[in-house]
Amino acid sequence: MKNHGSEQAADVGPRLRSSVRLPWLCTVLTLLLLAGAAFAALDRTVSTSAVPSAVLGSQEHLTSEYAQLLAEQLTQDGQYAAEVAGQLDASPDLNQASYFSGLSGRTHPWAVAPGFDKSTLSGPYVYTRHTGPDRTVVRTESGTQVAVFTDGARTVCFTGPSRTFAEPTSTTSTITLDSWVRLAPKRWSEGAQDGSWFHSWFQDQVGSGEPDLFGVYSQYSAGAPDKVNSQGVRYAGAAKFGVLTSAEGYQNPLGDRDDRADFYDYLGVEYDFPDGTGKPHSVWYGDLDCSGLVRILYGYRMGYPMLLGDGSSSNTDTLPRHSWSIAANGPGPWLFGQGATTRPTSADLAMLQAGDLLFFAEGSDKGEVDHCGIYFGADQYGRARFISCRMGSNGPTFGDDLGMSVVGAGTGIYSVDFRGARRI
Repeated sequence: MKNHGSEQAADVGPRLRSSVRLPWLCTVLTLLLLAGAAFAALDRTVSTSAVPSAVLGSQEHLTSEYAQLLAEQLTQDGQYAAEVAGQLDASPDLNQASYFSGLSGRTHPWAVAPGFDKSTLSGPYVYTRHTGPDRTVVRTESGTQVAVFTDGARTVCFTGPSRTFAEPTSTTSTITLDSWVRLAPKRWSEGAQDGSWFHSWFQDQVGSGEPDLFGVYSQYSAGAPDKVNSQGVRYAGAAKFGVLTSAEGYQNPLGDRDDRADFYDYLGVEYDFPDGTGKPHSVWYGDLDCSGLVRILYGYRMGYPMLLGDGSSSNTDTLPRHSWSIAANGPGPWLFGQGATTRPTSADLAMLQAGDLLFFAEGSDKGEVDHCGIYFGADQYGRARFISCRMGSNGPTFGDDLGMSVVGAGTGIYSVDFRGARRI
């Protein structure tokens, strides 16, 4: 993936901020020791979990093993988050985001706000239709929004416990949101709530504390520990963007790091696709380019089918390889900007929802899409932020190294180069 700027590897992992006041020092140290013991036990459990593995070959295996991953590993993460949130509730003077980061920022650069009551999301439910884009909004009878399903897309935005995400070494911005992005078994259409698959699946998702798209993303951000499955494949851990010099002598036209690493390069194993077999390059082990990040999150970890190559316009249900081909041939409806050569309007930006794919044109002609990211949400200043894997941070980030991760009306590189969005 092409990407703007370059920089040596930066530690952008969340840290415990020095602003914690001295009277709390003993309490913090005690909780850190307790959390360390709990985390060690958690990691021992996770390391033996079966996860989606290229060794198994097919997309069908990917889906079934992802379900097993949720049951065995992501539930553990959700339980741990709830336990630490309870500790935060008992210590309201502590900064929640930085305190949580200090305890377990290696896998969770976010804090879950205490006091969430799942019963507020209980049915019966009311389903209403909306446009711009066409979608179904699910609410309780009292009017509380529970979920948003968009026609033609599998991503679903659920309301859940509020979380605050921080990346203090690369930005002063934090993002607080109650949106949890999950993947439905099927693409949505009007009236799909009457389908046989819907109700049992929906009830399992409402108010769930299992890590969603962004919880899984945190397992690849700087400082995240390695997680290894029962077949010896490291399936999670801090990712890098690319090596400074490829063994093949390739030169990225936009910088000094190789921009060709897909998710199976990160994994270091072969992976079978409907259109061929991906063979990893050893020099790219642990690396992800921008579309590689999208594919390891939505594809490998969440189960969206993928292609080895770039597909064609007839492709509607799989994620192709590169940012330009995801824009041209990828699944899900365009929200705005299809084929655009100019930046979106404020009305366009108002349609964005957590989890949407964003596309950028950073090359000299500013025409062809050459970078992609995932919309995150508004920071505390109201700026629309996204996550992506890029050279500036040498890894996944929503920070500001060599360009603010912001789209909008400003003059920042990503605001200027932003072209459009689609919801998959």
